[in-house]
Amino acid sequence: MTFCSASRCYAQVFCILIISTTYIFLFASCASPVVNLTDAKQAVNNYYTSGAYAKELGAVLNNARKDFEKLKLDSTSVIIFDVDETTLDNFDQIKKYDFGFDMSAWEDWIQAAAAPPIMLQQQKI
Repeated sequence: MTFCSASRCYAQVFCILIISTTYIFLFASCASPVVNLTDAKQAVNNYYTSGAYAKELGAVLNNARKDFEKLKLDSTSVIIFDVDETTLDNFDQIKKYDFGFDMSAWEDWIQAAAAPPIMLQQQKI
């Protein structure tokens, strides 16, 4: 059985510690921080109710309008939207359930067809 000298063993342990520590810091710093769920809900609510959402939406809609104005459309042209959160505002329903999900309640909401259109509710374009 071979034993290493004390100084050689310390050097090996030191190298292992340096490599391990470097590895931990490199990969730990790449990970996204864990966000508290209550804080995340509040951030979403603040974004929506502060007007920041409406402002960003307005910019997106204005850019879309400019893009549509560039299209060569005739009387047979159609534009098709997937009717969901792309065009409907479900925020109040989502907030009602504290940003959770209840399949039965969601299906009832869909059947009620009560979601207001985003463009008409938020921005006049």
